[in-house]
Amino acid sequence: MFKSIPLAAAPSRLLLALVLLVLGCGDTGQTEVSFALRAAGTNPGDIVSAHHNWTITLNEARLAFGPLLLCPGFQAGELCDEARAEWLDSALVDAIDPKLQPLGSVHGVTGVSRSWMYDLGIVSSLTQEQPFVMPAARALGNNSLVLAGVAYRDDVSVPFEAQLRLQQGPDTEQGVPIIRKSSSDDFDYTITESTRRLTVTFDAGLWVKNINFDTLASQGCTTAAPCAIAPDSQAGRAIRHALVAGQRPIFSFADAP
Repeated sequence: MFKSIPLAAAPSRLLLALVLLVLGCGDTGQTEVSFALRAAGTNPGDIVSAHHNWTITLNEARLAFGPLLLCPGFQAGELCDEARAEWLDSALVDAIDPKLQPLGSVHGVTGVSRSWMYDLGIVSSLTQEQPFVMPAARALGNNSLVLAGVAYRDDVSVPFEAQLRLQQGPDTEQGVPIIRKSSSDDFDYTITESTRRLTVTFDAGLWVKNINFDTLASQGCTTAAPCAIAPDSQAGRAIRHALVAGQRPIFSFADAP
């Protein structure tokens, strides 16, 4: 097991490798490992059912994902000061593309991982007032998520778009990732030298199904001028809650045959 590096201070795999070299794993019986990290989304043709008989089609759902930590304890958070494995980078995930999307490599040591936590391209720091914006978020205009789609009911259509920055707020815990495994999530995997891949699958439909489209419909949005979802609106809060506190993505490991 190795000491977790402050993410905002060390967003590179090179530094992680140097720390592992200094700490060493020989005395603990653990072995250094690395394995591929991939992401996948949902089918863009899927129709999402929302409240009040609205249906939604998503045309765009780009997410700034990372960094990611895998922890030995059952609950991630500030107690995860010793990570089992880490991916200190970030990458853009097309959450409506079901094809596997290579993101990079996770580095760590062998052993049991029972929880995880990650950021969405914007990393909270204990030592700096402003968070660290990772490259994936910078590619989205310093945002964590860019969404676009159309909601339908009868003969009414409501085009909408959102650009949201998701990070720890001033009244929340600082220095740890914003999204963590909940106590109800089933996650218990032993990382071994045979571990080859970790795939994280996102369902973007869950992010929009609790939006009140009756409110957006009253704004008279058009294809040429979609409804712009503000972060502090009901729609913006619904998206944030779905990502941060709603149903989590699926984590799937694969071992060598």
